[in-house]
Amino acid sequence: MYHGKGFNLKGEFEHMPEFKEAKDFPRPCDNLHQFPLRKFGPLLFAGLNPSFDFQHVTDKMKERIGFLPIDEFILDNSLSKDYLVHAHWALYCDNYLEGFHIPFVHEDLNAVLDYGTNKTETYDHCNLQIGYTNDATEVFDLPEDHIDYGKNVSAYYYWVFPNMMFNFYPWGLSVNVVKPLDRNRTKVSFISYVYDPSKLDR
Repeated sequence: MYHGKGFNLKGEFEHMPEFKEAKDFPRPCDNLHQFPLRKFGPLLFAGLNPSFDFQHVTDKMKERIGFLPIDEFILDNSLSKDYLVHAHWALYCDNYLEGFHIPFVHEDLNAVLDYGTNKTETYDHCNLQIGYTNDATEVFDLPEDHIDYGKNVSAYYYWVFPNMMFNFYPWGLSVNVVKPLDRNRTKVSFISYVYDPSKLDR
């Protein structure tokens, strides 16, 4: 735009003022750069210089939550919120990744999770914490061919390196994005996508 260049909707160069006589122009490098783009339900992921294909992460998630109609999840801004945390961003992630504090800090969560049976699985670029429960009002209605069929699962918590969380609940999905502001301040955005509003707050 700065020099009046024009491109088509595929990002291919079409014209530039006063360059009709230029030799060897346009070249393939004059087209807009294409960045990898991955779609996951209503979410789009792009990387400027990705070290891995994000499809590997979403494929791993689908092993557990693939039965959910994620394309039907709808953004609910009324449930979304930003938090300012006075700590280093990596400390926030570390706190998310360990469950030892749950019985001492999260009274309501501890009341519904079966802390002794919660499980963590690690993969390339992400990990999964499975929230099993004995008494939760709402659990996933898992299909018979599901790896966790017959278990009461109230949440699937995925952490994706280095700063994203995907928390799947029977009502939908809470995406958490951890953004460093400076050395000791972090902004955490909770972005909610609802699938079944009847299961909210239960």
